[in-house]
Amino acid sequence: MNYELLIKETEAYVSKYMHKHDNSKLLFHNHSQTLQVVASANDLAKSYNLNEEDLYVVRAAAWFLYIGYYKTPEYPQEASIKLADEFLKNAGAEPHIIDAVKNCILSTKAGATPDTLVAKIICDAETSYIGTDQFSSCNKLKRKEAALLSDAIIDKSEWKRSSIDHLHAHQFYTENGRSRLNEKKMENLERLKK
Repeated sequence: MNYELLIKETEAYVSKYMHKHDNSKLLFHNHSQTLQVVASANDLAKSYNLNEEDLYVVRAAAWFLYIGYYKTPEYPQEASIKLADEFLKNAGAEPHIIDAVKNCILSTKAGATPDTLVAKIICDAETSYIGTDQFSSCNKLKRKEAALLSDAIIDKSEWKRSSIDHLHAHQFYTENGRSRLNEKKMENLERLKK
């Protein structure tokens, strides 16, 4: 299988889908953030000697990760894996590739633990913003998005407390993620506490 061609088709499909189903409430889980996750996934994957299939799995999972928000924001991972499954089957991807992409997406659900290197890379790519200077702006967008999607007012101090709890509980799963992002994550946590 030509994985370079398939990743281009994957990118085109996801981008077209997101633009066609644009949702102004998606301030964080959108095409722009998808591009950030894809870039982070590519960057994190460089440190590992992934074969062509595994590299495709990482890249495809990064592209499909947030597409589900455009279909069902309440159950985004489930919607994402359905769309990925349909696209990949139609593209002729082998079943083990489809299963690996779906596993990566499901490993990002709250309470899940990634069980493969590619899933660990996706989990770290998705939360990489936590270990960057963009954390504060991303966290604000997530709060606004949550308020818009729930049609409720989310108290700023409540959100701050939950963000502190989230950062305390969060972990990067790859050595690359820990070495590159943990220090800034701890700085962001300290800033939140102040």
